[in-house]
Amino acid sequence: MFRPSKVSKFLSVTDRLIVSLSAVNLENHSFFSPLIVRYASRFIVSILYLEVKDMFKKVEKTSFYYGFPVVLMTTKDLETDRDNITPISSTWTLGKSIVLGIGLHNKGFLNLKVGSEVTLNLADKTLWKNIERIAQVTGTKQIPEYKKQAGYSYCADKFDLGNFTKLAGQEVQTVRIKECPIQIEAMVATISLREEFAIVECTIKGIFIDEKILHDERYINVDLWHPLIYKFREYTTTTQGIGKNFRFQEFDSTI
Repeated sequence: MFRPSKVSKFLSVTDRLIVSLSAVNLENHSFFSPLIVRYASRFIVSILYLEVKDMFKKVEKTSFYYGFPVVLMTTKDLETDRDNITPISSTWTLGKSIVLGIGLHNKGFLNLKVGSEVTLNLADKTLWKNIERIAQVTGTKQIPEYKKQAGYSYCADKFDLGNFTKLAGQEVQTVRIKECPIQIEAMVATISLREEFAIVECTIKGIFIDEKILHDERYINVDLWHPLIYKFREYTTTTQGIGKNFRFQEFDSTI
């Protein structure tokens, strides 16, 4: 697709080329007329433009997990008092708010619709096998057809299956996961429904950090924190820092 800014740039180059060639023609008494020179110049420039055309291709994808931290969301079934784990990766934070996206048929979302407390446990790179063990199970006995076709099965205790340890919540009733170095306790503020998923905005009530990755009472040693990243459905992590934002506040031993 031609872009006006680029076309204008190339036309200005063409005009300068026309003037130069016209001057040469007059001096050398060339039989080429200025009109022929103009068309020839524009043809040459169009060829040059094609060589630098946009090489990006539009693609259609049903989902686009380009790289998010893996979060183990814990909720509580108020009827059975049973704790549930829902692995999610669509989350972001700003100030005291944390926003997450979750499918409407997940047990975690069904619990959130009734209760308002939730804990977001951030996994590190060592936990990917534990998480994969519970990735294809659900805490809902009535499994949707699309999950059945994907091979999902019911699991009453994902903590046991994934070998996760419960820690009592401090600001909320939902449990924390001991193996996760960062735990965020929150309360649901708003739920916005979409066709297949919900956007849930929560207010952070407490943040708990494993002392092993803390530099002091407040700051995290980023050299010791390697979150598990879900990138195009592949588990990966951070291996090397390449630069820091001017607002960076945590501890870095290289500084």
